[in-house]
Amino acid sequence: MNKELKIATCCPLDIYFSWQVCLWLESLKEINLLDKAVVLLYKPKDRVRDKVWDYIFSLYPEITWREYEDDGTVSPLLGIYIPILRPFVMRKYAEEIGNMEELAIFYCDSDILFMPDFSLDKFLEDGYDKNSLTIGSISGLGDALASK
Repeated sequence: MNKELKIATCCPLDIYFSWQVCLWLESLKEINLLDKAVVLLYKPKDRVRDKVWDYIFSLYPEITWREYEDDGTVSPLLGIYIPILRPFVMRKYAEEIGNMEELAIFYCDSDILFMPDFSLDKFLEDGYDKNSLTIGSISGLGDALASK
């Protein structure tokens, strides 16, 4: 089964991340994968989007941009574990598009650059989902969250 490739990242809607997203997109452009990019932006409740993001949106109209405002469940946990926003925005994106089973999503952080020989061919061959085992980086997280 051939799935449509999407290369996704997510980050807070902070000016700090704007330069990372631009470089991330430029590196995808250099390897002809820019049209596969999906940028999921987490917006804390009641925060106003800075105009720098509007400018960046205009530079890359061919990519998928989504902005998801916190519903009050994520912000209290960010001080404990910032990556908690990833499952929040990925879930929102999945609910919005409704066809996740038809997609092959390669997720990475926005602070990486793709090299010219980067290839996802092996990733796409068998149709199985592949996830990194992050248990080492989140061990003790459950206890930390429960204590808050």
